[in-house]
Amino acid sequence: MTFRYGLTGAPARLLAVVIAALFVAGCGGSSASTTTTTTSPAVSLSSATLSFTSETVGTPSTPQTITVSDTGTGTLVISGISISGDFTQSSNCGTSVNAGGSCAITVTFTPTASGTRTGTLTITDDAGTGTQTVSLSGTGAASTVSLSISSLNFSTQIMVGTLSISQPVTLNNTGTVALSITGISTSANYS
Repeated sequence: MTFRYGLTGAPARLLAVVIAALFVAGCGGSSASTTTTTTSPAVSLSSATLSFTSETVGTPSTPQTITVSDTGTGTLVISGISISGDFTQSSNCGTSVNAGGSCAITVTFTPTASGTRTGTLTITDDAGTGTQTVSLSGTGAASTVSLSISSLNFSTQIMVGTLSISQPVTLNNTGTVALSITGISTSANYS
């Protein structure tokens, strides 16, 4: 004959709970899991385009500013800022922008020729596609000169040292900006 001793019912369940609690306590005392938080930057630009008004060829414009903001939860790393066309840039961005922070890029337009001029501001970073662009445009203005006549023919003067009848020449500025005249001169026996 075989005898067995064991707990059943509520006492058995209570014993199982006590043993489980002692086991957890012996293994570090906590059954809570750890959570890993992922941070990532996100970039936002104050504008996708900059348009400059008409500017005289060779003359710098009034600067315009683009604000770069990190709207994500991690630090935005900036690896480069470049610009093309008749535009120059300067910035206070450095190599990174903290989450929730921003920096500014100042753009100046100095046309090298008349007419429509275009360029691109490119920001290379570690957010999204990794490249953010701003389209740039402006108009170069120049004075354009034309004369009403290209040559003058005077009749024969009977006496040396006498003045002829004057003949007019009209100078026209057909450009879009003021013409600066630095001098008018003649040569030989003309005044």
